[in-house]
Formats: sequence, C-alpha cells, structure tokens
Amino acid sequence: TDGFTDAANPNGQRFEEENLIKAFYDACHRCKTPQEILDYLFAQVQSFIGRQGIQNDDMTLIVFRIKHKPPELPSFTAAKVV
Repeated sequence: TDGFTDAANPNGQRFEEENLIKAFYDACHRCKTPQEILDYLFAQVQSFIGRQGIQNDDMTLIVFRIKHKPPELPSFTAAKVV
C-alpha cells in the first residue's frame, strides 16, 4: 500500500517508490522465504524513518512464492499414413 512509500523520516523525506523497489530487489536476493522478505522490507522502512519518523498510514504487503512447474509436453498420437 502507499503506507510504505508515504512513510517519512524526521526531515520530511518520503520513502518513495524508488526506495521500495530497491529494497524489494535486495530482499529477493538476500532472503529465502516470503516472511523474510516482509521482515526485511518493514525493517528497511523503519530504518529510513527512524524513531521520530512520520508513519500515519497502514503498511500492507503481500509476498508469495511461485513454484515453477515444468510445462507438460503435448502428447502426440501416431497417425497412420495411407
């Protein structure tokens, strides 16, 4: 939600979308589970805003893992050529 990007540090600087994208990219390379990614992202925002930061909005994220299943090969039936 926009609670992440609207979070501001004591100087009024917002976390912004660029920082969220960078943090998400870093999390995907550092973390092994969706929960670790969530924890990392929340920690990055908290670190950015600090104790005196401004966070008046909810922060909601959903992270899930997609397991790739190899595509099934089509089955072919032999046709009799006459």
